[in-house]
Amino acid sequence: LLSNRQLEVFLLIGEGLTSRQISKRLGISIQTVGAHRKQIAEKLGTVGAELSQAATACYWMQRSQTQGTEKTFRMQAG
Repeated sequence: LLSNRQLEVFLLIGEGLTSRQISKRLGISIQTVGAHRKQIAEKLGTVGAELSQAATACYWMQRSQTQGTEKTFRMQAG
């Protein structure tokens, strides 16, 4: 199970942000981002580019679910 911070980092990886961009966005050091990436990869059993691919897939799934909810709300409200 990912911690809240690890999930934040994971989703930002999915958005395509670099470690430097993530560190600036979250106000943490690049080394801390690297540590989170390592811990996430270990927990998910991924290596190399698999982490980015998994994060990207989760990001787009989350985004499509959110947009689906917004569309449903607009249809009901409209």
